[in-house]
Amino acid sequence: TTMIIAAIILYAGLTALFESLNKIINPVEAEYDTISLVVMFIAILMKIALGKYFQSVGNKVNSKSLVASGTDALYDSLLTTSVLASALIFMIAGISVEAYVGILISVFIAKAGIELIIEALNEILGSRADNELVDEIKKTICEEEKVEGAYDLILHSYGPNRIVASVHVAVPGEMNAIELDSLQRRIAKNVAEKHRVLMGAVGVYSVDNSPESKAIREDVMGIVTSHKEVVQAHGFRVDQKNKVINLDIIIDYSIKDRTSMFQQICKEIQEKYPDYRLELILDIDV
Repeated sequence: TTMIIAAIILYAGLTALFESLNKIINPVEAEYDTISLVVMFIAILMKIALGKYFQSVGNKVNSKSLVASGTDALYDSLLTTSVLASALIFMIAGISVEAYVGILISVFIAKAGIELIIEALNEILGSRADNELVDEIKKTICEEEKVEGAYDLILHSYGPNRIVASVHVAVPGEMNAIELDSLQRRIAKNVAEKHRVLMGAVGVYSVDNSPESKAIREDVMGIVTSHKEVVQAHGFRVDQKNKVINLDIIIDYSIKDRTSMFQQICKEIQEKYPDYRLELILDIDV
């Protein structure tokens, strides 16, 4: 629906542009009367009131379609205002500026239509989640006593107030299944109540705080964080029995060759722990 309304706004802007250009190329003597001016003035007030109302309701219920309808009405009132202003100027000063004003207004409206289409396409194809909402959800999750960190939060939007999320949380490795189940239920409940987001899945990163694992973790994290290009590293796990090290690494997207940087980090860790198999992941910042 938003896409259709955006297309209508774009069409209105382009139509007004062509009509204004035609008036410049083929000028016609303008004729205005008091009744038509009064009608235009009333129409402007009604369109502004309707546009504001649609936008207000749309923002309250988080409806992009209603907001777009309100925007359409406001831009329509802008077009009518330009005609009214041009008519008054013509009647007072005898100067016809309707076509030139129409060009300026139509370009502005067409630009708004294009922006709405791009916004609608982003909603359809997907766009980056709101950083503020992501940070607030992570903050809520980390308020749980046993949670040492929240990572890989992904939000799936299925329309207004229909967001499903998944996340990984770092928790002490000694927690049992019953404790984890209770934790996941509390996280889902708190996130739903505070942010109106449904937690579809809560994954777990087990944190081993034994002296041996802790020493290796601090050593590996020291190597990783020595590279200023690293934004974050999480999900560390060392399996001393099978000689495996797991870690997810996020490298700044401003770095042109992130893969080479990642390989360099892997090489440095491998040189320090040649007997271990590295299962490192070049993660994405979501």
